[in-house]
Amino acid sequence: MTIQKARKIIQYSIQHYTKVADGMEELIKDWTYEYGDENTPKAMGHSISGMARDYIKVLKMIDSQLAPKCKHPKKDRDKTADGQWYCMNCNADL
Repeated sequence: MTIQKARKIIQYSIQHYTKVADGMEELIKDWTYEYGDENTPKAMGHSISGMARDYIKVLKMIDSQLAPKCKHPKKDRDKTADGQWYCMNCNADL
């Protein structure tokens, strides 16, 4: 698996968890909730939404580590057998 494919999977997962979190928040906004009661469906919905937001943060951290700040200097460029240029420093296709 290339770095770009991994980043695409991460971006898809970020979009998915964003939809989950937004959808859960939209679903539970009209439900009643008594402060301090953590066993209500609304409190559980908030927990699910919070977990999805936490997953998003983790995925963004992983994505930032996979995409280093590389300027692709000419000395680090090379071609694959099929003629595709790539950076030997960060492994990105050019």
